Amino acid sequence: MATLALTAGIPIRKAAGVRGRVRDESGRMLMRMRRCQGSCLRWASVRERRPSGDTTHPIEVTHDDLAMLLASDARPVLLDCRTHAERELARIEGSLHLPISELEGRLGELRVHEECAIVVYCHHGVRSLAVTVALRQAGFDDVRSLAGGIEKWSIHIDATVPRY
Repeated sequence: MATLALTAGIPIRKAAGVRGRVRDESGRMLMRMRRCQGSCLRWASVRERRPSGDTTHPIEVTHDDLAMLLASDARPVLLDCRTHAERELARIEGSLHLPISELEGRLGELRVHEECAIVVYCHHGVRSLAVTVALRQAGFDDVRSLAGGIEKWSIHIDATVPRY
């Protein structure tokens, strides 16, 4: 089983047919991957560990909410965590690019945006959830993942963004 370690010790375990888990530093499970019909894998039971009653920054933002944020004066920083090859296929204009594989080594580059709202996106929303958790544990307060990733963005908001 391969393990990808991200900032702040967040492991993502991936193996065909095996459940994957994302845990925080204390070992509490934040997300897990489950098999659904056929060979499809999906993330389930996504819960953020926050103080009771604190709902100021949900872990995900919908494509509709992001579209409204981008149209407002409170425009968030968009962070694309996909590979270089994926970014060449499709991108949301105006986004920064920091592949998940380079996150640990390049975290300092994001410090200039530490006080800003950040929305992380990937293809379907799995990698961006892991990056969101890692950035929050690294001290970034207002970081969210785009639910459904650039795929849902292309389907529901901007059809000019190619699907792949």
